[in-house]
Amino acid sequence: MMQIRCRALAAFVALFLFGISGNARGQAGLAKLSDKVIDEVSASGSTTLIVRLLDGEREQAPQARRVKNRQRIATELRTAGVKVSYEFQSIPYLIAKGGSRELNVLAGHSEVEAVTADVPVVGHLGESSTLIGADVVIDTAGFDGSNTIVAVLDTGIVAATTPGQFTSHPDLNDSVILTKRFLDQGSTTGDTAVDGNGHGTAIAGIISSNGTVSPRGVAPGADLVILKVLNDDLTGFISDVAAAVDFLFTFKNTNSRFYAANLSFGTSEVFTDCPCDPTAPGELSILNDAINALSSRGISIVSSVGNQGSFAGATAPACFSSVLSVGAVYDDAFVQAPATGSFASFAGGSFADCADTGPPVDRIPCFVNRGACLDLLAPGYLITSATIGGPAPASGTFFGTSFAVPHVVGSIALLKGKSGFFYPLGNLIFELISKGIFITDIPPPNGTGAIFKRVQVDASEPFIPLNFPPPNVNETGTSWSLYE
Repeated sequence: MMQIRCRALAAFVALFLFGISGNARGQAGLAKLSDKVIDEVSASGSTTLIVRLLDGEREQAPQARRVKNRQRIATELRTAGVKVSYEFQSIPYLIAKGGSRELNVLAGHSEVEAVTADVPVVGHLGESSTLIGADVVIDTAGFDGSNTIVAVLDTGIVAATTPGQFTSHPDLNDSVILTKRFLDQGSTTGDTAVDGNGHGTAIAGIISSNGTVSPRGVAPGADLVILKVLNDDLTGFISDVAAAVDFLFTFKNTNSRFYAANLSFGTSEVFTDCPCDPTAPGELSILNDAINALSSRGISIVSSVGNQGSFAGATAPACFSSVLSVGAVYDDAFVQAPATGSFASFAGGSFADCADTGPPVDRIPCFVNRGACLDLLAPGYLITSATIGGPAPASGTFFGTSFAVPHVVGSIALLKGKSGFFYPLGNLIFELISKGIFITDIPPPNGTGAIFKRVQVDASEPFIPLNFPPPNVNETGTSWSLYE
């Protein structure tokens, strides 16, 4: 009853605020606006607007015709005074800025389906490559990820000091082939992606470091596309991530070697439904739709489950059905982790307020979100990788589910580098999971007692591409979880 009264009050405030005339048009227009976007405009006067457009029968039309139609709608909205900052190519969305006047225009446009607000995201801040068998695949089998491209959506990469290079870090200057940035809710874009944090550089190093300064990466032969979607304080927005994913949809047109995207971040909120697509807030639809579009082209999107220590959920986008979700394990034995205090006191409030005593190799750290949405585990505690810092090129030590994800992305590059075009990506990922090492979580109350899989890439390598595809696996890579 209280929810009904709150929604009725929000509707009353919106009608008063936006002045939508005519009962039918007013009610229909108001239904397009999410409660969150109404609240934000009411509180601040202006906000970022995520606008979903009606494609209607054009859903089955060629991509070029659909894009042209969306451009027409964007032009109409600009003419009406709406400040459109980004138009999507792969999905029927655009990003705009505005307040009550702009909401009035959008609510009254017949080809606008919904208007929602933006959602913040945060980064999920040596022995690891050996533990998962990457060294065996590289040194014995002779496959290092060459002829593959993976994308890293994060805080960027160490800036270049030499003309013609994308980065000056000697571990990565032969790997990075493209940089771009998508920041500030569509208003800051460009061809540079300078990392002022170190998180993104570390992720890139775990995937593709050549081993000059920091340890060799999982797939040192893989090429990297670096997309800066997080600010240097490790914060960003769903709209910018979706814009970067949309860019990759077009990038695939001319880059057939592109196979995977690393998303080592997520929402602050943990979602307990798995998958969370049907029940997640409408504000997340833009990213879910963009990921579905990219996944439909055979690209694996890999994301971290988060560090809140939930036994029943994951953050978004890891909880989306088209995302391969990754948690962390220890890659060495420790007396105590962290060395003093708890993970929350040591690393900040985004981590669970817990600590582990005497964790052995392959134990799941207490901060890892786990449950039905967790597809795969990988090393994620005290991982040494490239980072920022100078004037000399730097390496550093990191932990969190963020740093487990690139171990899986690098493994995909290793296997895809061997199998080339002849093995569907969805089947390859099924192979990666099914050949993983069984890891049993500690029993309640400090764990779940559940059994998960940890990536073991050298166990999969001999079977690629000799196996026939396993049954019931989607070739686009959208259905691979063993826990569905």
